Amino acid sequence: MDSIFEISPSGRSGPLELGETFLESTSTSEIHRSRLRAGWVLFVRFLVREGTNNLEWVNDYDAANQILADFVNNGFTYSVKLWKIRMGVLPVQPAYRHLRFHLPRPWEAIRNWQLRQPVHNRLPMSLILLQALFATAISIALSKPD
Repeated sequence: MDSIFEISPSGRSGPLELGETFLESTSTSEIHRSRLRAGWVLFVRFLVREGTNNLEWVNDYDAANQILADFVNNGFTYSVKLWKIRMGVLPVQPAYRHLRFHLPRPWEAIRNWQLRQPVHNRLPMSLILLQALFATAISIALSKPD
């Protein structure tokens, strides 16, 4: 009988990353995983720059909230793209499961950052073109009384 370690899953392309199972690698898109990696690297660089080389903050909810809130605030101060900051906070929760529902401060900071950004309504066409199409539609509708 074959060992379970000799069976390779069908459809697998290329080597898997360290610590990542086949099912985990197929649960999200490659783009999403690469963005999570970029955010995680940014967060680790922040920890090193701040001198937080140990993982004691992981066991203290208040310290974890403070460090992640500082990370978000630092990203805002230095005009880092918001998605990178969000992707830096997001992987902390599955990596340290006990923090999952105990990190309100960084998510509140991210929400406040989002609210500060201006809203841009993107129209697929210019306003003058939209008005011309509307006027044409009204004239066609009025010319055909059926």
